[in-house]
Amino acid sequence: MSTTKKIFFFLLTVLLLSASESVWAADAYPSKEIRIIVASGLGGGIDRMARSVQRFLPDILGVSVLVENQGGAGGKIGMRQFLKQPADGYTILVFLDPSVTILQRIEPDMFKIEDLSFINVNWVDPTLVMANKDTGWTSLDDMVEAVKKEPGKYSFSLASLYSTGSIMGQMLFKRLGLDVKIVPYDSGGSARTAMRGGHVTMTAGGAGGMLVLEDVGVPLGVFWAKPVPEWPNVPPINQVVAKYNVKYPNAGSIRFFAVKTEFKEKYPDRWKILVDAFYKLVNEHEGFKAFCDQSKIGREWYGPEKATELFMESHGVFKDIKIPKKK
Repeated sequence: MSTTKKIFFFLLTVLLLSASESVWAADAYPSKEIRIIVASGLGGGIDRMARSVQRFLPDILGVSVLVENQGGAGGKIGMRQFLKQPADGYTILVFLDPSVTILQRIEPDMFKIEDLSFINVNWVDPTLVMANKDTGWTSLDDMVEAVKKEPGKYSFSLASLYSTGSIMGQMLFKRLGLDVKIVPYDSGGSARTAMRGGHVTMTAGGAGGMLVLEDVGVPLGVFWAKPVPEWPNVPPINQVVAKYNVKYPNAGSIRFFAVKTEFKEKYPDRWKILVDAFYKLVNEHEGFKAFCDQSKIGREWYGPEKATELFMESHGVFKDIKIPKKK
């Protein structure tokens, strides 16, 4: 073989080896930082849930995780930012329903429900309404009596326009014919801070998330079919309001991690790696479990199939509900 041919075959071999190494590197997942987009401001339930995962998921995947808050406009800003990203498994959305259902109704051209594939629902949190202890109220009936006696005096902090607590709180007042001042905030954290500071009379949110107000608040009722473990002595709303001839749907925050369905279909191996990582995190990582329990953050494992069922149940409740407006 001539020297020229030897050089040619040598270079061809190097090229093929380099190409195969590039293909291997491209398929190695994850090989860079994973980004979690939180469609709300700081301090709310989904933000706290995302940061618990940010802290411990790197132990399993071997790469760093970045949490980025994109709050505002009822989740529209965060959703748009998520949808702009490549469907490669390096961007995860943290959001909740009914916010997603309401947003999809308002912006039907932005996305379809089928565009989201759910890794897991980490936290199902029934909605609880709470009043400041300074009111002296001890029950929902006390609240109704006080508001009817002095319309417009009392206020309610809105934890983003389309959060479960915001929707159900406004529905509570409307169906009972109560004149309550609605004060908007950008997250559950800021809405709760407002009540803690005495800036508003009432707020509503996930029963687990509302435990942080236990020292300053009085729970009035829960939008669930039965009492919840976090507040075993708090009655279901519908038991209390039956005398007023009104009824409310059972409602809770369905807090989830999701990716684009396009990613799941294009990279099934990466999808499996990501789902398996979340399974190990929620079920096997002792540090993660202890942190969530101490911080009162949900850490349930449903998996993609059951998570989808839970989401669709919530979607079915809220897809036709009249959307409340800011006042």
